[in-house]
Amino acid sequence: MTKTERSRLIKFTIAAYISFLAIPVFGFKTTTSIAFSAIFVITYGSTRRGCLEYSVNRMLAQVVGVAIGTALYFTFQTFTFLPSYQRVALSMTLGLVLSLYVKYRFHLPIAEFTMFTPPFLVLLMTPGNSYYPLLRLAYCSIGVVIGILVNFFVYPADHGKETQGLLEREENLLRQLMGPFSQELALPPEEAKVMKELDLLESQITLAATEWKSDITHHKRRTKEGPDYERVMARHRLNQACWKMMKQADGLSLQDHGAFRAQCAAILRSVFAVHTQAEAAENHALDAEALLTAQPATQEGCLMTAAVIGYLRLLPAAAEPAGV
Repeated sequence: MTKTERSRLIKFTIAAYISFLAIPVFGFKTTTSIAFSAIFVITYGSTRRGCLEYSVNRMLAQVVGVAIGTALYFTFQTFTFLPSYQRVALSMTLGLVLSLYVKYRFHLPIAEFTMFTPPFLVLLMTPGNSYYPLLRLAYCSIGVVIGILVNFFVYPADHGKETQGLLEREENLLRQLMGPFSQELALPPEEAKVMKELDLLESQITLAATEWKSDITHHKRRTKEGPDYERVMARHRLNQACWKMMKQADGLSLQDHGAFRAQCAAILRSVFAVHTQAEAAENHALDAEALLTAQPATQEGCLMTAAVIGYLRLLPAAAEPAGV
């Protein structure tokens, strides 16, 4: 059993115990909804930010689903001309359709299963308990709170490793683009998904690094075995510098600026190779600038060199996570 699996098992155990203990404490009848909500929050919210985002989305799905399910239940109760099995089948189907329509219409970042489960349960359970729609919201709210507390205080998330993982993904995507860019002097259109993900990674790394910096400042969680904050952020800034320059060069006319783009590709390929192999964080910018200034002193090369060095010197302040 890995360390991650062991910590997750302990979290699940604590969350399940507290969830089932909450049933008699709040005077509820036997239900597994509290435990399920707590476990889902732990499963899909491995970081503080992810935990809170998932919790908000889960509760939004409950509110929408319960509203749809309750409206359908009381509406179909008036359709006495239909056999009972027809009322159940039609209301359940409409519950599925309406809940998923809301998800797709408003582009909610919620799984399909999470969206259509609440109306299903409301339609199934309300005939035996007219208060079930309200109880459903109470069950899930309590479970979400339990999941958040367990996530925050039992084996808290390692945001350093999260940031490091995002950085490695960023560098792998850049390597994927660097080859075609060097050969064709243009970004390959077929890699549109890769380029979109690179743009998204910039904000994701910044957000993860904000929480990591908070851990370092307030909880002193940086250890010798973990990644170094300054080194990781220096690599990220240079990754983004390379990516921004690739996009700028790609926007130039190949016919009018072919030599300029070729020089850009050569410089960026060399810079990227140097900084991904560097060992010391403080050498990243120095190595990159030394390599850049050693490029052939053509007018185009000088312009590109100045532009890249400008990015290297300006990006650290701009990319520093907010609030640290």
